[in-house]
Parts: sequence; C-alpha cells; structure tokens
Amino acid sequence: MLVASEEIANYVYGKYVLSAVEHGQGIVMVPVRQVWKAFDGAYKTDFIRGVLGSMKFRNAYHLSLVAAEGPSEDALDTYVFKLYNGLEAA
Repeated sequence: MLVASEEIANYVYGKYVLSAVEHGQGIVMVPVRQVWKAFDGAYKTDFIRGVLGSMKFRNAYHLSLVAAEGPSEDALDTYVFKLYNGLEAA
C-alpha cells in the first residue's frame, strides 16, 4: 500500500515528468490544482505542495526546483522543475 506522499509523487512523475522527458523538454511544470483535481480533492493542496517542494521528491526523481509560483490567493500554484541531463524515458 502506498503512502499518500508516494502516491502523489508517483502520479506527478508518471503524468508530468515522464511526459516532459519523452518530449525532450528540459523543464517540467506541475500545476498543483490539476494534481488536486486528479485525486478528486482527496489531498489538500497544501499537502501536495509539501510533496512537490520536498527534497525527497526532488532527489527520487532527479529534479531541481526552479520556481514555485502563482497568485497570492493560490499560493504556489505551479511548481517548475529542471530535469537533470541523465533522466531518460523508461
């Protein structure tokens, strides 16, 4: 059974990171609200932000956090990560 943070991390990796790698992109943008919607609101947006901003997530998937941005009412609504050169599609 996956822990909630691992479930979110695996989803983001499969949906956003691998897609960016397959398209040869050097960065990946992860919209927090879209992740929240994908889980039908089961996890609070603050929890999702915590997973995306964690070193565990970034180290596990070889990502470098470039920016966390969004309007003040939607604090940090999009996370932007740089992909390391060694990351390749499976």
